[in-house]
Amino acid sequence: MKYSTVIPGTLLLLQASAHYLFGHLLVNETHTEKWKYIRYLNITPVYATEFPPNNQWALAAPIYDLNSVDMRCNHQVDLFAHNTSTATVIAGDEVGFRIVTDYDESLTIYFPGPGQVYLSRANNLETYLGDGDWFKIASAGPSNDTNWQLEGGLDMNFTIPASTPPGKYLMRIEHIWPILPLWELLHMQAQFFISCAHIEVMGPGGGAPTEFVRFPGAYKKEDPGFSVEDHYNNLDQYVAPGPPVWEG
Repeated sequence: MKYSTVIPGTLLLLQASAHYLFGHLLVNETHTEKWKYIRYLNITPVYATEFPPNNQWALAAPIYDLNSVDMRCNHQVDLFAHNTSTATVIAGDEVGFRIVTDYDESLTIYFPGPGQVYLSRANNLETYLGDGDWFKIASAGPSNDTNWQLEGGLDMNFTIPASTPPGKYLMRIEHIWPILPLWELLHMQAQFFISCAHIEVMGPGGGAPTEFVRFPGAYKKEDPGFSVEDHYNNLDQYVAPGPPVWEG
């Protein structure tokens, strides 16, 4: 679906049909059980009065507010941290996130925009709120001048840097739908589809991550990457928001 010429009224309908959640962790291309290693969540207040607590479409509603604590890992995920298992991964392994499709097999990563992954060290993942430092380890933006790497797929795959210090981490994925200038005039905002996994990284370490940020606070509305002139042209000029990727 091409969105650059979509009129605002139609846009609202498209948004309503295109919610998605990253609920599966992938480790070396192995598909894990839904929500086993990824924190579950509650419905955001805007939908809570209209839908039952486990309605998947409502759960998958995006985050808009850059200043909300929901920018960490989504809405009220801390309530489910104690029920989330921790996956063991080896530094240098390929891992990934996959969207949940069992409630709608036609779902894909529906919107154009970048996917990014951050890590945050945790002493105790069952109690960690994600309020510490985060560093970026992956970013998947345009694949060429007119297309995005993730749009239309199910997964975002990437490699844990080989020199990542061993330990337990929250691993956060965000997929961002940037807005167009017209939409900005209508006070629309970029949308974030966010999930967090529990992982323990094994390996020799030796690296020193840099360029730390915190959520909320990492992004400002004026940052590059939240607005584009066209979703499908001149993408070679696109700059994703946030710090550079730490490659180890």
